[in-house]
Amino acid sequence: INRRDEITQPYFSGIPKNERLNVKYLISDMYKPYLAYVDKYFPNATSVVDAFHVIQLINRELLGYIRWVQRRLDSEEHELHEKREQEFGHTMPFTHSKDYLLLKKYHWMLIKNRSDIKYYTQPRMNYQLNRMMNTFDYEEWLYRIDPSFKDRRDLKEKYIDFNQKYAGDPKGARKALPEIIELYRTSSYKMFQEISVTLKEHFEPIITSFIIAERLSKDKTSYQSRLSNGPMESLNRIPKDMKRIGRGYLNFYHIRNRFLFAGRKNARILGVPKTLDEIYLKNLKPIDD
Repeated sequence: INRRDEITQPYFSGIPKNERLNVKYLISDMYKPYLAYVDKYFPNATSVVDAFHVIQLINRELLGYIRWVQRRLDSEEHELHEKREQEFGHTMPFTHSKDYLLLKKYHWMLIKNRSDIKYYTQPRMNYQLNRMMNTFDYEEWLYRIDPSFKDRRDLKEKYIDFNQKYAGDPKGARKALPEIIELYRTSSYKMFQEISVTLKEHFEPIITSFIIAERLSKDKTSYQSRLSNGPMESLNRIPKDMKRIGRGYLNFYHIRNRFLFAGRKNARILGVPKTLDEIYLKNLKPIDD
C-alpha cells in the first residue's frame, strides 16, 4: 500500500530467514528506507541503485530548470502584453513568442539522450514558427533562448556516456565516477552541485549496478544483463495503468484483486471455471445447490 515501516516490516519479516540470507543483490532507487532493507532483512545482500533512477534524477533536475525558464518567459511576455494594452488603451489578442512556443514543444531535445535523437539536415517546414528548420536549427535556437542549456545538457550527457561506457566494468566505473562527481561539484550550476552530493552519498550502490549478472527468461533460458530492477518496474506499471484507466479506485481490495487477476500466469488454464467436483475437493464446506 505504501512505504511505511508498519507495512513493509511484516512483509519482509514474513519471508523465511533462509531465503533472505540467500539474496545476493537488493536493487532499488535512492529511497533511503529501501537501501536500509539490506541491513534490516538481507544481511548477505549488496545494495544496488538502479542506473535508470540516477539518470532519471539528472533529467528531472534538468527538466525542472527548463520549466522554470518556460514560466519566466510566460510571465515576461504577459507583462509586456499588459504594458502594450495600457499604452494603446484597448485590449489586444495575446500570443506567445516563438521562443516560448519552441521551448514548449521541443524541450525534449535537451532531455533525450543525444545518441537517441535522429538528426536530419534536410530542412522541413515548421508552420508554427513559419520557417524551414532541421534538427540542428532547433538545437541552436534552444541554446539562444538560454545559453546555459548547452552546458547543462553537456553535463547531463557526461553521465549518460559514463553509464553506457562502463556497463559490465565496475572497476572502470569506480575509477571514472569520482571524475563525474568532481565535475558536477565544481560546476557553476546548483542543480549539478546537489547531484554530485547524491552521487557521492550512493557511490557504492551505483558502482555495483555496473555488474553483469546471469538471469533466466520466461522460457527458462539463461542470459546476461546488467543489474536492474526493470522487471519489477514493469510489474509496478500494471496497477498504475489500471488506476489511470479506471480514473482511480475507491476500494483498495478491488484494484488489488484486479491486479492479481490480470497478472496471473497461465491465464487460459486458471481462467477456466472449475467443475463442482473440483470445488468440493478444494473446499472444506460443501456448496449448497
